[in-house]
Amino acid sequence: MREILPTPRLRELLQSYPVHEAQTAPGIRLLPKVSLPETMCPGLKYRMTVDLDWWSPSGEWPYHEEEQCFSVAPHDPWGIFRVQVVPDEYGEVMVHRFGGSYGPASFVISAEAEHPALTEGMSHPLL
Repeated sequence: MREILPTPRLRELLQSYPVHEAQTAPGIRLLPKVSLPETMCPGLKYRMTVDLDWWSPSGEWPYHEEEQCFSVAPHDPWGIFRVQVVPDEYGEVMVHRFGGSYGPASFVISAEAEHPALTEGMSHPLL
């Protein structure tokens, strides 16, 4: 099997993918932390996690509750990687007002074995 390496560009893309904007209050920025395997073989499944932290210029927590739940949905616009929520989990992260979370959301990621970009290259190659 051919190994592919998730480049910093893919990691950057997944980390910058927006958390549902409707769930965030004005003045807060959610900071995703994506964990991916260093190499992947097309057609095999791997675990990926997405955790969240928060930041605001004022340092103030904008919610009445001490913790807030956010849905995360990693996305690959090229269609090379397939990402699914781990069964029996919801793709959500509970963030605490004092920083950090109660644990990351877990996903299953796999590279599509027959995607042309894996064999023909791209303008921004992932290989």
